[in-house]
Amino acid sequence: MCFGLGVEKKNSGFTIIEVIMVLALFLVIIPPFITILKLSADKIVFYMDYRKAFDRTSRVVALLKAPVFYCGFGMPVSAERYKNVFCNLNFAPFDWNGPIESITGPSAYPNSELRIVYAQPARWKLDEPSNGVAFTGCVLLTETPEVSELPTSFSRNSTDLKRWLLFRGIVPPSLPLYITCAKGKNLIVENNISSHFSIPNGERPYVFRAMKVYCMNDRVYTRDFRASGEQPRVTGIQDMRFDVDMENKLITMYVLSRGDIVYACGQKIIGQESWPEEYIKPWKEKGSRYQMYAYKFVWRLPNCICENIISSESIEELF
Repeated sequence: MCFGLGVEKKNSGFTIIEVIMVLALFLVIIPPFITILKLSADKIVFYMDYRKAFDRTSRVVALLKAPVFYCGFGMPVSAERYKNVFCNLNFAPFDWNGPIESITGPSAYPNSELRIVYAQPARWKLDEPSNGVAFTGCVLLTETPEVSELPTSFSRNSTDLKRWLLFRGIVPPSLPLYITCAKGKNLIVENNISSHFSIPNGERPYVFRAMKVYCMNDRVYTRDFRASGEQPRVTGIQDMRFDVDMENKLITMYVLSRGDIVYACGQKIIGQESWPEEYIKPWKEKGSRYQMYAYKFVWRLPNCICENIISSESIEELF
């Protein structure tokens, strides 16, 4: 009986009311979603800008990590004795007030330049014990130093830092020696205070190094005294300050770095509470459209030890 009868198929679609309801729902949901996306994008941009400033700060820390650790190694701490053992030479770094000090740098801010003297391990060692009488002695090394490892001049007034050697186990302690002659594995060394000295077998010599660090015009500069001229190292650093506490053998370094984004208005310095007010005040007053970050680092000076550990009477008894 159903033969020949067709089934009516109804085509359905969205009514105007349904479309209006969907649009209304869309207008309610989308604005908060867009806001969330914008906030997320802003956070990502802020984080990338922060990472840029943090990376700059990390590079500055890397510059000073080894010099701070080896600062004062094998040399006196007091200014008077420091100058004395280095022959009272009247040029830097021998005329500095000890192995570490902070002064007013080229930026004209207080404590904005660090002067630091330190040691660097040599690749050779002593092949036998060395004993110096009065002021001179011979050092036999395990291998012959390369020409580049030796000073270009053995003159008493030479400015070549390679002329000086430092030792951890030398007696008396904190007694730098200078090379007066080199032939093969043999070095003739002397000291400036006419002191007997003794160096144990297997001791590794350390070479004398010196550097000054300062910040000027959005850039960190170093002056390595085994190279020529000032070397630009890290850009994006607004300021650096150094507080040296020799009594407690500490150095506090303050670094003010910036990101790369230029904002529409001045930005509050993040971390400014970690800086002393007299250091951060000029930057708060000046303001900046860059986001700036204030960092503080406190390091120990483990090798800035007292040079009078052994009395002169005890030294005489040893020899």
